[in-house]
Amino acid sequence: MAKGKFKKLRDTTLSRKATSTFGSKARDTDEVAFSFQQFFIDLVGHILYRQFLFPCYPVMWLLYGGRKGGWMAMKNRHFLSFSWHSWLPLLTVVFYMISFYTYVLGRPASVYAIEILHMVLVVHLHSFTVAVKYGFVSRRSFRERRERMIDNNEYEEEMLISGWLNVKPCRACAELRAATERLKVDPNARLRFAIAEDNEGFEDTQQLMHFLSGDPKDFYHCKHLRPSQLPPDDIEQGTANDTTTDTTTNTSSSLPRAPSEVRKRTATSSVCTELVLYDLPMIKVAHYIVANVIQYGRVAKHTMVGLGVIAFLTTLFPGIARMVNGYGFFGSDAASYVVVACGIVPIFFYTWVNYMFLITAHADFARRCTLMACCGGLLTRDEEDKEREVLQARGMGALPVLDLADVSTVRTFLTLRRVLKDWGRRYLQRITMFIGCFFVVNVALIAWFLYELYARKVFEIQTVIIAGTHNLLLGAIFIFLVFNGMTINKSGERHSFLLVRHQDRIAAMIQLRLKELAGERWPHSGEEDDPADDPAAAADSDTNKKTAEERAKCVVDRVEHAGTASQALPTVASLPPAVRSSTRADSITSDTTSSKTLDGLLSPRQLPTQPSSSLKWTKADTNLSALPPPSSESQQLQTQQPSSYNQVMQVDPVLYELTLAKDRLQMLEHEIKLDGDEAPISILGFKAEMELLRAVSVIPIATVTAISEFWLNERGA
Repeated sequence: MAKGKFKKLRDTTLSRKATSTFGSKARDTDEVAFSFQQFFIDLVGHILYRQFLFPCYPVMWLLYGGRKGGWMAMKNRHFLSFSWHSWLPLLTVVFYMISFYTYVLGRPASVYAIEILHMVLVVHLHSFTVAVKYGFVSRRSFRERRERMIDNNEYEEEMLISGWLNVKPCRACAELRAATERLKVDPNARLRFAIAEDNEGFEDTQQLMHFLSGDPKDFYHCKHLRPSQLPPDDIEQGTANDTTTDTTTNTSSSLPRAPSEVRKRTATSSVCTELVLYDLPMIKVAHYIVANVIQYGRVAKHTMVGLGVIAFLTTLFPGIARMVNGYGFFGSDAASYVVVACGIVPIFFYTWVNYMFLITAHADFARRCTLMACCGGLLTRDEEDKEREVLQARGMGALPVLDLADVSTVRTFLTLRRVLKDWGRRYLQRITMFIGCFFVVNVALIAWFLYELYARKVFEIQTVIIAGTHNLLLGAIFIFLVFNGMTINKSGERHSFLLVRHQDRIAAMIQLRLKELAGERWPHSGEEDDPADDPAAAADSDTNKKTAEERAKCVVDRVEHAGTASQALPTVASLPPAVRSSTRADSITSDTTSSKTLDGLLSPRQLPTQPSSSLKWTKADTNLSALPPPSSESQQLQTQQPSSYNQVMQVDPVLYELTLAKDRLQMLEHEIKLDGDEAPISILGFKAEMELLRAVSVIPIATVTAISEFWLNERGA
C-alpha cells in the first residue's frame, strides 16, 4: 500500500516537473511577457552610463554578468562600441555629462533651473524607453547578448523608431509569424470568398485571387498591389451556360472546383446568380492585409523634419529668454557658456527622439485601426460602409466578401481577427509604457512651473514655453491615441453588428430552402396575372414546377478555387447517429421561429416602401445580398412542425450546413465581444475611452486656472 502511494507521489512530482520545465521553455522564448529583472538591470545600466560614462564600467560589467559575458553584453548595448552607429549617442552623453556637472559645481546665475531639469528628464526618459525594450526581450535572447555579438540590423529592428515607425517588410513578416506561433494558428486554415460575376470589379477580383494564391513575399515587394495594375498571368476567364442546369467552366486545371453540395447550398435562394468560390489560406490573406497597411501607413520625411524643427526651437527658447532678461544667449560667464553650449546637443537630440516615439505611437494605433477596419471589410459588400471605404483607400477594394455560410470560414475569420490584433504586440506594450512615462515627465514639468508660480512667486516665460510645448504635443497625440484606441475597442461591436446581418441573411436562406423543399411559390400580389399576358410570369410558373434538385443546380454556373479543393459536406449516411438524433436541432428550430427582418441587410434607400403583400418578387430582381422576407407558410413550417424540420435538416445537407453556419455565427459574435472585453487597448493603465480623456483634461485646465489667478492677483496688488 505504501509502495503504491509512493509510486503515485513520484508520478505526480514528475508531471509537475515536466509542466514547470515546459513553462520555463515557453517563458524563455516569450517576447511579449515583461521581465522586471531585465528591465531593472538595463535601467540602472543606462542611467550609470549616461551619468558617469567610463568610470562606471566595472560596476556595469558586474551588473551584466561579470565573467559570464559582461563585456559582450556592454558591447551589444553599444557601451563599448565606437562604430558609426553609436558615435552620436556617445557624443551626446559626453556633452550631457559636461553640461550637468558644470552646472552642479558652478551654479551659474544666468542658467535657468528648468533647462537642467528638462535636460535630465528627456535624457533619462530615453533610458527608461530603452530599458523597457530589454524588459520585453525573451530570456533566451537576453542571455544570448552575453555570448555573441548582435548584428546591427537586428539591433535597429528592435528599436521603436528604426524598427516600427515605418515597418519594414521583413519585420512585418516576423511579427506576423510570431503572432501565429503565439496563438497556435493552424497553417492549413482557409477562408472562402464568394464573388458574384455580375459585379463590376469581377475581373479585378479574379486577378487579385490569382495574385493571392502566390508567394506571400510578393505582397510586400510588389510595387503594383492594385488589382487593375496586376499582370494577368494568362488567367483564363470561365464561361457559363445560363440555359442549362449543368455547370460549365473553362478554368485552369490547377484551380479545382467546389463539390456539388457546396454549389447546392448557394442555390437556396432559387435565383440563377453566377457565383465563384475561392478558397485561400488564412495566413496569405493576413500577409496581404498587413502588406497594404504598412505600405499606406508610412510616416513622411517632412513630418520627421517638422518634429526636429519643433525640438530645435524648444531647445533655443531658454537662450532667447536670457536675451530678453539682459543676458547673452549663452549666459554672462564662462560656466554658463559651457553649460548652455554643451546642453544644446543632448536636449535637442533626446527631445527629437522622444517626439519621434510619440509619432511612432500614433502611427501604430492608426495601423491597428486600419487592420480592424479591413477585418470588417470582409463582412460587408456595401460600398457606403466605412470598412469598405478603408479598403478602397488602401488599394484593397477588389477584396471580396467572405462566404460566412461556410462553417470553416466562420471559425477561421475569428482566428484572422485575433492574429491581426496580436500583430506587433510587444511594440504596442512598449509604446503604452512610453506614453505613461512621457506623461509623468510632462506632469513633472507642470509641477515645477506651479512651484515657481506659487512658492517663488515668479512667472518664467522659458518654463511656460518648455512645459507648454511638451504638453501641447503630448495633448494632441494623446487625443488621437484615445480616439484610435476607442475605435479599436469598439471594432468588436461593429463586427458583431455586421455578423447580425449575415445571421438574418442565412435565416432567410433557411426559410427559402424549406420553401423549396415544400414546393411552395414565391409571394405575389393579391391579383392573379394571366400567364399568357405576362411571359415572365409564365416562365416563373414553369420554373417553380421543377424539383428542388433541378432548381438548386441552376444557381451557380461556375465555381472556381484559388487553392485546394474544399471538403465535401457530410451526407445523411455519413452523419453520425449522435448528430442525427441530437436535440440541438430543436434549439435551432426555436431560434428560427422568431420573425427575421432584412433591415440589417438593406440600406435605407433599398428598403421597400410598399407593404410586403403588394410586392411581386421575381427571380431577376432577387440576389443573395438582399433576399425577400420569408412567407408566413414557411415560418409556420418550423413553428408547427419542429419534428419534420429536424428530419428535413438531417436529410438535406444544404439545410444542415446553413443551420450549422447560423449557430456558428452566433458563437462568433459572442467570442468577438469577449475578446474585446478581455484585452482592450489601454493607455496609462486605463481602457481607452472618453472618461480617460476627461480625467486627463483636468491637468491643463488646472494649469490655465493657476495662471489666470496669478495674473489677477498681480493686477490686484
